[in-house]
This record gives sequence, structure tokens and C-alpha cells, in this order.
Amino acid sequence: MEETYSREIEVKLALSPQEFNSIEERILRKIKAKFLGKRKEIDIYFLHPLRDFSESKEALRVRKTSDGKFFLTYKKIGKGPFKSRKELEVEVSDGNTLITILEALGFKKFLQIEKERKEYLTKENIKLCLDNVKDLGLFLEIEVMNSDPEKSKRKILDLIKNLGIKSNLITYSYLELFIKQSLISHDNL
Repeated sequence: MEETYSREIEVKLALSPQEFNSIEERILRKIKAKFLGKRKEIDIYFLHPLRDFSESKEALRVRKTSDGKFFLTYKKIGKGPFKSRKELEVEVSDGNTLITILEALGFKKFLQIEKERKEYLTKENIKLCLDNVKDLGLFLEIEVMNSDPEKSKRKILDLIKNLGIKSNLITYSYLELFIKQSLISHDNL
């Protein structure tokens, strides 16, 4: 069977308020990335009724954006500072009905994450997201959709160096960071 997943190579860096405020200028001027837009996103994560996503390293979410769009996303979560993940995503016309269907099938809402995001795209098709995540902090997320993980990693490291960012790479998704921060576990539900 042919693989139908997209593969994303992604890193995240925590930023201080000073770095967060100054990095946008470097993104626009130094690497001349194109500004794609600003929006709010609400991510609702679900628990599977029969499978423990924490053990299978999977995530299922519904994302609602401030422009009124809804997306259903499945991710198989990778490990390491460079997350290489399998991802399936589809836009849906009626997100509220989708959530009702998932709940009727036994999926439970687990966690809601809200963020303000500014997106940029480089000439090399690297997506940069400046994220202000409610109750978590300020981040730069760098993502490459590519079938060659090593080439993608080099591109990302070169970009980080070019931007002069000194922050350490974060090895966790926002979902994992929230779980670690708040000590939420599936057993607490």
C-alpha cells in the first residue's frame, strides 16, 4: 500500500520576550521570508476510546482558526530535537459537527491549547511560526515538509544559525509540554 502521509521535520525553540520581539525583523530582513499571516488557533486534542495515545505516540486534534476554518489532524509523534512525524490533515466544513461525531464514537476531549501564530515562508519552503501559546510561553517553530530528513535538518540548523538564535531545541510538542507542565495524565480523566 502506498504511504499517504505527509512527513514534517520540525523543531521548536523557546524564546524570551526580547528574542520574540526582535526575531520578526530578522526573519523579514535577514532571510527575507514572506509573511503569510497572523491568526489565532484553538487545538482540541482527543483521547481514543480503545487505544492509549500516550503509548502509541499518536495525537488526534481538531484545530479551529480565527478565520473560521476547521482541520482534523492525525500525527504519529517522533522523538528527538528534530521531530520527523507522519501527519494527515484534512480541512472540514463543519468542525462543530465533527467534534460531536468524535464524541459520539467515544473519543473524549483531553486538552485545549490556544495560541496566536504569525507564519512566514522562506525561499527554500521552510515555514517559520512565531507562537504565543497561552499558559505556556513564546516559541519559534521551524517546519520543513520533505522526504529527506537529513537535508531538512541541515536546512533548519543553517537557518537557526543565520537568524542568530541561541535557544536550545525543544524535543516536545506543545501537547507534550502542557502534559509535563501540568502533570496531566490519562489516568486523571
